[in-house]
Amino acid sequence: MLGEAPLSTKESDFVSAVKHDSKYDIVKFILSLLVLAIHSTLYPMVLYPWLRIAVPLFFIMSSYFLFSKLREAPKDNQRSILKKFVVRNLQLYLCWFIILLPITVYIRRNIWFSNSFFENVLIILKSLFFGSTFVASWFITATVIGSLIIYFLSKTLKNDCIVLLFSVIAFCFVTITSSYKSVIANTFLIVVIDMYIDFFGGLVCNFPAAIFWIFLGKIFAEEKIKIKSTGLLIILTICSCIALFVEWKFVISLDGSYNNDSYFMLAPLCVLLFLKFKHLCCHLYLRL
Repeated sequence: MLGEAPLSTKESDFVSAVKHDSKYDIVKFILSLLVLAIHSTLYPMVLYPWLRIAVPLFFIMSSYFLFSKLREAPKDNQRSILKKFVVRNLQLYLCWFIILLPITVYIRRNIWFSNSFFENVLIILKSLFFGSTFVASWFITATVIGSLIIYFLSKTLKNDCIVLLFSVIAFCFVTITSSYKSVIANTFLIVVIDMYIDFFGGLVCNFPAAIFWIFLGKIFAEEKIKIKSTGLLIILTICSCIALFVEWKFVISLDGSYNNDSYFMLAPLCVLLFLKFKHLCCHLYLRL
């Protein structure tokens, strides 16, 4: 299941072509519908935990495309590819920032313009790096910051186990502050988390929420996670779906939860779903 393997010629061609595969665009469209559903009431509440796969899978896909390119590129060109990735996302951010600026200024006028000039600038910068300036913009900055963190940590440490540990810790902190905050209400950990939230904002809509998923995208791109048995993959996926539902029911039974949108069982489920989809795309491509 875990371990890097050399790619066959056709598999290598698939990795090169994957960014152009329309099937990934179809999945992105479906995931975008799930995101819309999360922020609406146009769905049965029982579906809520499974709708939460959308954002993690978006992060995994973005990271997978980036690190697939980096894996194929000569070392001298990797920084150029990374720079292009960052610039492209920042251009997207700037474009929507300008388009939505009148609406954003109106909505956030009491936040951005209620203090001194320097305090207002600090608030806007905090929103830029640790949250959203316009609605949902946190995903773009989280993708950029998270990808840079994983890239440079991997290059510096040269040890995926350490980077994995760092990523898992970030994931656990995000999940605890989201769904399990009441569990740690009387511990020292809640003091540390509250200090972070008071200064930087919530962890859920912030770049720490992206780190774990971006690391997964990287190791997917490097072919370090594999399950060859389709039957086993399906069984594990069904079990993970059930386990996620059970966890969701447990979480909503907790009084005082901060925000029920991150769950531990999202990790295995999203890994299995991406493996299944990646395997399907590769299988179809190799048959052409």
